[in-house]
Amino acid sequence: MPGGLRPGEKGKVPLEVGLLKRVCAVPAGPNIIQMSEYILGRRYMFIFMELLESYTSLEDVIYKKTGPLSEEKAKHAFRQIVQAVLHCHSRGVFHNDIKPNNIMYQTTTGQIKLIDFGYGDLLKEKYYPHAPGTPAYWPPEWYLFRKYKAEPVTVWTLGITLFELLCGNRPFKEKMEILECKISYTNEISGGMILLLEELRKSICSDVKKSITALKRDIADIAECTSYLETRMSDIVKVHNEIVTASNEVEETISKLSDLESPGPVSSYPIFANGVQTETSFLAPGQPWVNKQVPEEPMSIGLFETDMDCPDGVLSDTWEKALQLIKGLMTSLLDIIVYYNQKKNVKGVL
Repeated sequence: MPGGLRPGEKGKVPLEVGLLKRVCAVPAGPNIIQMSEYILGRRYMFIFMELLESYTSLEDVIYKKTGPLSEEKAKHAFRQIVQAVLHCHSRGVFHNDIKPNNIMYQTTTGQIKLIDFGYGDLLKEKYYPHAPGTPAYWPPEWYLFRKYKAEPVTVWTLGITLFELLCGNRPFKEKMEILECKISYTNEISGGMILLLEELRKSICSDVKKSITALKRDIADIAECTSYLETRMSDIVKVHNEIVTASNEVEETISKLSDLESPGPVSSYPIFANGVQTETSFLAPGQPWVNKQVPEEPMSIGLFETDMDCPDGVLSDTWEKALQLIKGLMTSLLDIIVYYNQKKNVKGVL
């Protein structure tokens, strides 16, 4: 599709093209490279940009040609970089890859042009879940939380870029240096520039350090909660095993009593209803005493008067033990619920 869409025509374009159309719209920003035309195919895309004569990337200037810029040249270049970023944000565009290699520099005039919107996105208030541009410029929050916001990460990359302009190298070489936010100045620069760099560092690192401290505290609370739950679960398992044992004892006792038969021709025991004896029942020889039919109306049964050998309280003691164990289990479960609800109120940092 040569030249993109005709005026008034609607359609979809790749994100990079859409971002460039936004930042290049009239009035265009003087510090942003302009898109002249684009061609879209089924498997490819061509973007034609303005021709920059006598321009080279700031990365080549710093690392291959002249080395770090003087403070006056660095101030002039950095002011233009910030203006370019502000123009992007005013158009709802997040560049997301600010670095010297994406900044073209005209050595004769000091003019700069911001290029390469390949990692760009629409400017949003919410967190971005995908990785930012170049790994060497990743902010601490990406390493910690795998998410970041547009404006803080822009400030972070601007700070690293300014450091490179002045010192001729990056302030961080490893992940832990980024997380600790420690900077060593390898080039002699003025106190004012150091103050500016420190302000940029503190604007990000202070919040990151607070987040790390809060995260460590929450991890300690989680570990404490986990230890407590493990202890309580051990108690629950113990009580559960005791309940199973008691239940087996109850079943074994009932099984024995169910198989027990009356030894003589006649055995009797009194039946009471509301405290008054109503009848005397008899068991025939060989009839299991637990299968004795009882009237449907509620009644209490008195002591056995029989020749069978049945230990006093064998059932009541076993059931009492089982009930006590069940109460212990429920108490443990309630303790865990109360403890969890208390810990749940701890404020997180994510």
